[in-house]
Amino acid sequence: MISPPSYAHYSSTYLYAHDTALIVRGAHVKLMSDHLNNELENVEKWFTANKLSINKSKTKCTLFSSKRYPEKDQPLNLDSDIEQVHEFKYLGVHLDRHLTFNNHCAVLGKKV
Repeated sequence: MISPPSYAHYSSTYLYAHDTALIVRGAHVKLMSDHLNNELENVEKWFTANKLSINKSKTKCTLFSSKRYPEKDQPLNLDSDIEQVHEFKYLGVHLDRHLTFNNHCAVLGKKV
């Protein structure tokens, strides 16, 4: 795993093979969105400098929250809007916005 520079003290960037995860923590969605947009710009610069590219059509974003009705998602942008989803698969694990792992367990159950 390699990590490009992370410029916000409460964000992390992780690269594993061809998958990248940007993680921002905070209490206010708008502030997190602003910082994540800045982090996206920094990561894109790092990718370009290292002759890598981001597949924008596969780029997804989700807001993880323990709240039953979380705040409204804020737009993220990487030359075009990033699709915001409530559930996605990352490194073989199905994640939902509340981290219940219900879908992941259901998928595994079907394979058994």
